[in-house]
Amino acid sequence: MSSTDMEKYFEELFVSEAQTIKSTLRRKYLLDKINELTSIFLELWGTLSPEHSLITIQVTMDSLDSIFSARVLVIHGHYVQANMLLRTALESWLLGLYYEDHPVEWERIVEEMKKEKVPIFSSQLIEYFFKFEEFKAFQDRNPRFKEDIVNFYSDLSSYVHAVGIQKTNIKNLKRIEKNKYTMFSQKEIEQFVSNLQHLMNYLIIFTFLRYYSYLKRYRKRIPKLISALTPSYVQTLLELNKKFALFTYRTKIELLRLLAEKNIIVAGDVFD
Repeated sequence: MSSTDMEKYFEELFVSEAQTIKSTLRRKYLLDKINELTSIFLELWGTLSPEHSLITIQVTMDSLDSIFSARVLVIHGHYVQANMLLRTALESWLLGLYYEDHPVEWERIVEEMKKEKVPIFSSQLIEYFFKFEEFKAFQDRNPRFKEDIVNFYSDLSSYVHAVGIQKTNIKNLKRIEKNKYTMFSQKEIEQFVSNLQHLMNYLIIFTFLRYYSYLKRYRKRIPKLISALTPSYVQTLLELNKKFALFTYRTKIELLRLLAEKNIIVAGDVFD
């Protein structure tokens, strides 16, 4: 098959079917949700700055690339591969936060990477963050939080390691029967959107609890990021504000306004 013929082949099997999937996504409003969550990630990325978090920026470039690539893949019907990239996004982001606190160790890692070695992420790294008072306080109010993120990482890893038929493409027999390169799956799309929502919860909370003193300068971005969290997590952060002064007064007022627009109710004592 010539190069031109191969182009035609993929044009028919890949591009045209992908357009059908994208059209279906729009009708079901799922594309809007994916775009909304991707936009929130960009807002979070925009809070990183070279003078404060240069190492984090360097490491989390993989997160940026992974989120963008996952969006492309899921729109084109490659759900397993899209979820694999969400794991990479989580790993890179938490590694970035970790190495920001360990610059000497990061220099060593950079030298090892030049020899084609890669920094190793494990779920045990998550434990590191819970030595900080802010994380301990958050965990006290959400006893399942640490367990949930470990389980979430394990679930994303099952796409990488093909643990169970539901985390592989083997189950998509209809694609083979109909000779289709891609097929729309409402269930798979909804699972991806759920995973992306969970991912954003964790990235925002971990970044905010580590950098909130610095992030106070982003008076417009922070309310948008926090209001995108699961309501119970928003409630917790507002409660912790009394102890740690997480928000400036103006940021808190703007956050409460956004929550009201979304009809999210918070306890009255957070207004104190």
